[in-house]
Amino acid sequence: MGEHGQPRHLGWQIEAERIRSPMGRVERTREIARRRQRRAKLQKLRERFNKASNKSEKQVILEKVQRISPLVDLESEPSGA
Repeated sequence: MGEHGQPRHLGWQIEAERIRSPMGRVERTREIARRRQRRAKLQKLRERFNKASNKSEKQVILEKVQRISPLVDLESEPSGA
């Protein structure tokens, strides 16, 4: 038997269910998920900014970045980063 009275071979299934459950998410894991999502979105916007050809496209992308993360400055970052 496992820790919680379930058979040992079902422990990983129970753990997976607990992790997938939206009700079981504590504030810290929500914060981590928000950070990961923000980081991924900023990475996509950086790529789009580097590929953008005209100033109007770049301006639209800069506005989106400022809404997501006000401290990020894409214009001062090197384009290859």
